[in-house]
Formats: sequence, structure tokens, C-alpha cells
Amino acid sequence: IICLIPFSCIGGIWHLYLLDYNFSVAVIVGFIGLTGIAIETVMLMFTYLKNALNEKRDNLIQKGINLTCHDILDATLEGASQRLRPIMMTTITVISGLFPLTLGTDTGSSIMKRIASPMIGGMTTTLFLTLFVIPIIFYIWQSKKNLKN
Repeated sequence: IICLIPFSCIGGIWHLYLLDYNFSVAVIVGFIGLTGIAIETVMLMFTYLKNALNEKRDNLIQKGINLTCHDILDATLEGASQRLRPIMMTTITVISGLFPLTLGTDTGSSIMKRIASPMIGGMTTTLFLTLFVIPIIFYIWQSKKNLKN
């Protein structure tokens, strides 16, 4: 989960670079908000992956069968697929909710743009991390852990 923070911040930095914004207090506030939402999203994915694996392990133990790498893969795919829609909805809601702030021209909009920009860019990379990288890392980690036992 700690690897998420730099990865989500990379998306925010890329978005700031594309918009040619400098670092400021407003940008840092945007990064703080991004970090909170990103960690919550990854924690949900990790929890569902772990619950799916524990459920699969309990079912196999009742049958007297040992856990294999194929079973870990099945549990990982099941846990990740259960969180696909909620994670997509959360990300799309955050991005679509903040996007109008980047289009504003009224008083104070320059500050709001700098708060919203790192969150929009960071949520994009967080989506990729949560849906693809975290399940792969979870599968590799659990496979190595269970092969030792």
C-alpha cells in the first residue's frame, strides 16, 4: 500500500507538468486529498483480494485439499472482479466532479485549478495501479508465500 503514494503522485505531477503549474500550497492540498482517496481505494481492493483468498483457502481446507497457485489466481481474479465496478465508479466520480473546477474562470478559480489538477492526474494512475498492479503483486506475493509452506 505504501508503493501507492509515489505512484499516484506521479500522475499528479504529470498532470501539473502538462498544465504548466508550479508547486504551491494549493497543489500540496490537492496531493493530500489525492493521497487519502488513493489509499482508501487500494485498501478496498486489498481487503477484497485477501477476503477472497481466505474464503478459497477455507473451502479447500474443509475438503482436505492444499492451496495451489491456480487457486490463488482464481481467488485473486474473483476478488479483483468484485471491486472493478466500485473502483471505476469512484474514480470517474472524482474526476468528473473535479473537472469543472479546471474549466473555471471566476474569482478564485486559479487556486481551485491547482487543487483539482493533481487529484485528476493522480486518480488516473491510481486507477491503473488498483485494477492491474495491485492484483498482480498480490498474486505473486501470495504464491511465493504459499509455496514456502
